[in-house]
Amino acid sequence: MAVDTNTGKNDVRFRTVTLSLRVDEGCTEEIIQELFKRWYRGIKGGAYILHDKDEYTEREVKDINGRIDKEIEALHDSGNWTQEAEDALNDKKVEVGEHKPDHWHILLDFGTNAKSAQAIATMLHTVPNMVQQVRGKKKGFANMLAYFTHITPQAMADGKFEYDPSEVKGLIFPKLDIYEQFQDYEDFAKAYLEGTLTLDVTAKDVLLGKITPRELMDKDPEYFLKHEAMINRARLNYNNRKPTPSSLFNYFVGAGASEREGTQGRIGKGIMCKALAIAHLSSMYPNVNFFDMTDDELRYGGYVYWAGGAGTTFQGYDGQPIIIWEDCRAYDLIKTFGGINNVFKSLDPHPKPVGINIKYGEVYLKNSIFIFDGAQTYSDFINDLSVEWKRELNDFGNQHNVMAVKEDKSQAKGRFPFIVEITPSTISATVQLEYLIGTTRFNSRHTFKNDLRLLAQAKKLDVASNSIGTSFVEASKNALTVLDTPQPMPNDLLRELDEDEADELKKQDGVMTSEELSRVREVSERNELRRQTEKSLQKMGTTIHWIDD
Repeated sequence: MAVDTNTGKNDVRFRTVTLSLRVDEGCTEEIIQELFKRWYRGIKGGAYILHDKDEYTEREVKDINGRIDKEIEALHDSGNWTQEAEDALNDKKVEVGEHKPDHWHILLDFGTNAKSAQAIATMLHTVPNMVQQVRGKKKGFANMLAYFTHITPQAMADGKFEYDPSEVKGLIFPKLDIYEQFQDYEDFAKAYLEGTLTLDVTAKDVLLGKITPRELMDKDPEYFLKHEAMINRARLNYNNRKPTPSSLFNYFVGAGASEREGTQGRIGKGIMCKALAIAHLSSMYPNVNFFDMTDDELRYGGYVYWAGGAGTTFQGYDGQPIIIWEDCRAYDLIKTFGGINNVFKSLDPHPKPVGINIKYGEVYLKNSIFIFDGAQTYSDFINDLSVEWKRELNDFGNQHNVMAVKEDKSQAKGRFPFIVEITPSTISATVQLEYLIGTTRFNSRHTFKNDLRLLAQAKKLDVASNSIGTSFVEASKNALTVLDTPQPMPNDLLRELDEDEADELKKQDGVMTSEELSRVREVSERNELRRQTEKSLQKMGTTIHWIDD
């Protein structure tokens, strides 16, 4: 707060102010015009209007007369009461419908360069306490401007006279994007009444999905910088509340198995991933041209998220329907999702909501397409997702965990029905749906000449997207048709089976029959008995050797 060097009093400064000055107390339009003329550089927004048709409303009468009654009560308590003094106060009371003295409403916004209340009062030939601060930045200015013609909700509820927009004078809209569309007060009033005027965008609007953090940053950089953490949390909560997609298909794009050196690098895997993403996007949004979009436009437009990076795989995920995971290994999936079980849950064709830890929270993925840009061959990738831990004895007789690859890899293969294997010269596109839908009817395998880098340089990504990506899109639709088509219900649902029927079905499923399971248990119990016997005899210094029949 500055100090007036002439008076020594505190010199309060405001950025946005309003004044209500009576005509019968000396305020004229010429005085107001002179202020606008002399301060035209400093005034960033403003207007004024003459209210000459106002009548006291019931709420105003109650407020004014109530304050007068308190003054009379204070007069009695002061010991200086006289009938003349009380009558003078009673004469100031008003009635509903009584004409209010004509007065000017003035609104001034000075942007970032606040003006002193004393200077404003001096220019308008009044006193500083008539200068009232307008709070709420954009919202405050807009609401005060709307009050000029009495179109605010409270003014209309009070039944105040509605002034014509043409009576608003000296109108200057602040240089803010929310006012750019307006040519005059009538445009502003229409937007205000229709509720299309964005007055005060906050983190709450981000939480409700009305605006993205990037849009808010463009609209109000100052607010964004001050509340960035809260805004980002609001966006995360908004995305996490979205429903989990009903279906998910996963692609593996990797180098083809080859003994030739250099087959892993610069063969077009990233280009292929983008072509596949655009093929699906074109199916999801047929009226949008994705081929001319940059990677930034695809990401921040809400279409594709590129994942990757140690410990920050999904830190910036914003609900995009397609995720491309760059340089991905099976170990990265297991670590990021928190175990192999969560990997299979998250990558299921009908995915389960699984929270993934990120800095200061967790994120739930909402994508329907996952494209893995593999840093391994497909075979190695599937092997590493088909592991189990077994307890074994080492040479010293101590138990320890040993990782072994399962012979049955169907669970891992079922999560990745679409495979693209790339060598420097060829592209092999494979659809293997038998692990997913139980039939090879829609399986296919096609091989193409690898011209991906040439297509990328010529900006002809649509060629790869249409020739390779479209066939995958059709295959995924076929798979969904099978998965979502209700199966005919037999009449003997959950029928109890006799032992012979059960054993026959178990053989078909590769599961041990009751007789085989009984033999296994018998051997297990016999072995356990032998171990206990050996242990007891060893304590007595005796060694025993078993001879089986």
